[in-house]
Amino acid sequence: MLRLQPFALKSPQSLTEAVELLSQQRGQAKILAGGTDLLPNLKHRIYGEVPMLVSLRRIAGLQRIERQGDELILGAGVKLAHLEKSELVRQAYPALALTFGEIASPQIRNMATLGGNLCLDTRCTYINQTEFWREALGGCLKALGDVCHVVPKGRNCVAAFSADSPIALIALEAEVDITGPHGERTLLLAELYNSNGVYHLNLQPGEIVVRVRVPIVPNRKLAFRKWSVRRAIDFPLVNVALRIDTTDSGEIVDAVAVVGVLGAKPRVLDSIEAICAGQTMSAELAEAIGDFVFSKCRPVPNVPYDHLYRRDMLRAQARRAALSLMPGQPLSVRD
Repeated sequence: MLRLQPFALKSPQSLTEAVELLSQQRGQAKILAGGTDLLPNLKHRIYGEVPMLVSLRRIAGLQRIERQGDELILGAGVKLAHLEKSELVRQAYPALALTFGEIASPQIRNMATLGGNLCLDTRCTYINQTEFWREALGGCLKALGDVCHVVPKGRNCVAAFSADSPIALIALEAEVDITGPHGERTLLLAELYNSNGVYHLNLQPGEIVVRVRVPIVPNRKLAFRKWSVRRAIDFPLVNVALRIDTTDSGEIVDAVAVVGVLGAKPRVLDSIEAICAGQTMSAELAEAIGDFVFSKCRPVPNVPYDHLYRRDMLRAQARRAALSLMPGQPLSVRD
């Protein structure tokens, strides 16, 4: 049985108090929201010794879902299950609600939060094991070693970004509000991530993700697809989001694809617009989109499934995402 290590638990009632507690720990404390990813990682000693957890559950304002003008405001503390069922989310982007509904299992979605999914730790065959297992292997960069077992001659850890909701939200050009010791700042959600698998979040010590702002654009459509070996609970082995903006008559004027589970940050393929602009979605265009994504993405063996097959599945899922954007076609996230 894996046991939790001893730690102090603090439950501040304001963001200011939470930021102060995190700042005092100089990056050693961890934020506790739903705990569905954090607590298992603590049991596996993936972070080493953690002296303090700072719970955000008592902070008012982090659990709101509302529309303000042409923006959908999603609090970082909202449970994934609430986002899945939210009428505001469904009215704005039905595929986004479906995306939330396909993350992990119902039990996890009832606990896990949006902020936690945005800040989900990267994953790798050589990282997410017990401390004993990693020591027997010789360690890896993220486990405080000096060799990446996936890419031995590479400069950075290539642990895979395995969250689902950020892929869809990045495609929708979402922004994220962050508060910290130096005040509040806003950045595109895509800019929250970098290619360093050890520290893949562009957050400073003491900073907290507060909310997500999703622009609501007329004639904007989203499709999201994921694939995993088991339908329930598994992390994705492939996921892709496709967003198109069209005229009233259906001609595509802008398009972007976002792909996860490649490296430590999502891959944004905005150049896909070149093959979509001026066209209406069709089976032929969907095939071209699948081929384009296949040509631009090369999964590495950083998660436990054959990377060449994952690349083939990526093409298939990108094509299926495009097909679901054809008029009259039902939206689906999985087969």
